[in-house]
Amino acid sequence: MDLEQLLPVLESVDAHWVSLQYKPADKEIALFKENHPEIDLVEYPWGTLTSDYDDTVALIASLDHVVTMQTAVVHVAGALGIPADVFVTRNSQWRYGVDCQDLPWAESVTIHRQSSLDDWTDPVEQVKEKLIAHFPGVSGTAAADAREDSIVREDGSQVRGNGLADHRLAGDQLSS
Repeated sequence: MDLEQLLPVLESVDAHWVSLQYKPADKEIALFKENHPEIDLVEYPWGTLTSDYDDTVALIASLDHVVTMQTAVVHVAGALGIPADVFVTRNSQWRYGVDCQDLPWAESVTIHRQSSLDDWTDPVEQVKEKLIAHFPGVSGTAAADAREDSIVREDGSQVRGNGLADHRLAGDQLSS
């Protein structure tokens, strides 16, 4: 999955997105940010391009939420209890089951599976909607308003600040 396919997720909340790819992603991120400067997406090579997986675990532990492909990152997030959404292919690895939506050994992980091969439309929409629900008040068109001093939620309550300034979300190996 490339970053353009993930755009609806990245636009869904006003967050600091962290790449957790195992390979250098700086060029891909720079190109993506040229087209989408409003998306706050960064790479911390010290946390992912390392021979010491403790650095990667520490980076994952500092996040509020993880969005990932089926890699070790989802299992680390699950072991740490970090909420995580994992994109799996229609013909996924055995550990993701056939039709289940969760991992029995990691309650914080939700599986989003392709309904047809090479079509990420439904899983991307599912994660987008989940993030909007998980981070209310800073999603969709409210994200632009969230940068102001205060916002008014749909229920009429007012929130000072954007409520997500310290929230960090991550994506892992989003490119094929």
